[in-house]
Amino acid sequence: MEDKKKYDPGDRTLEFVNKQDDITLDDDPDSLRAEMSFGYTAIPQSLSKLFKGLKQLKGPGPHSDQRLHLLQNCPTVTLPQVHGVTACPSMRACPTCGTLLEHDKTACKNLFCPRCKKEFCFVCLKLKSECTKTSSPYKACSAGVAPRQTSIPTWSGN
Repeated sequence: MEDKKKYDPGDRTLEFVNKQDDITLDDDPDSLRAEMSFGYTAIPQSLSKLFKGLKQLKGPGPHSDQRLHLLQNCPTVTLPQVHGVTACPSMRACPTCGTLLEHDKTACKNLFCPRCKKEFCFVCLKLKSECTKTSSPYKACSAGVAPRQTSIPTWSGN
């Protein structure tokens, strides 16, 4: 029998916020949601629904399936500071090391990966040095929005 996790009011690692549910996109202002360590905001029912589907996925590693599922099912976002970028997946795997990152929807389209220390374009998934050859940080990429990632890069640490 599987043990179910329960909410512990003494757990100070959870922060409750009045933000839109990133899984169901519900934005009822009277409903508090838990903000997860990986950036998503959700109510328990949304998470149960999401992770129920994860049990059916198969893959090479215990966490890769969950990460790939998040990449393939995350909502899309508009980057208001980047002219012409709409319907971009809200979560991306760093093209160098595979770390999952979310754009906070402020500033330019480039993100710095804290793991591999590389900067890449969140929109087209090219390294910043490549993307900026044909586009500026606040304009849509010449290559357009890269599709949802179907695999997660692995990194040797070099």
